[in-house]
Amino acid sequence: MENQPIRVKPYPIARSFDSIEAAVNHAFSHARLPEARRDAVRLKNSVFVDACWTLFEWVIRFDCDLSLCMWIEPTEVRWTLRPSSDLPFGDEFQRVGAAPLTLDWEGTIGLRKMDCSSFVAKRRGAQFKDLFVSEYGLFVYLVNHLILHIGRVERVSDGKGILYVMEDD
Repeated sequence: MENQPIRVKPYPIARSFDSIEAAVNHAFSHARLPEARRDAVRLKNSVFVDACWTLFEWVIRFDCDLSLCMWIEPTEVRWTLRPSSDLPFGDEFQRVGAAPLTLDWEGTIGLRKMDCSSFVAKRRGAQFKDLFVSEYGLFVYLVNHLILHIGRVERVSDGKGILYVMEDD
């Protein structure tokens, strides 16, 4: 049985810019960018092993015994690197094989499938390349793959923030 679409709306954009140069300069001034760069160094030469997820958390496991754990705080996607061996995963976490979800982007994008299983399965064995953060979320770069963009939206039914995941170039 197909899941019912989850109605979501984007959080308001904090700023707009008069030029692409101004937007790029702003993106490279994000307060958490030094953390992303530090964590990218810790993940250097590692390989994407697997991931699991809920609507509110994502965990990507790498072969260096580190996992990239992501969640939502009121104004942004947050993350930390933790030893993979320290992370117990309960039954609430989805894994490869889980059915895709459909997000209904309230008049902006329309219906869009979010197939997390596919995103994970095709990245297994991929070498880590980089992390980037902006007010739009966290971006995970892997060699020879589209960027994995983890962002946040508001679920219309209850106003709660959820994570969305998409591929970006």
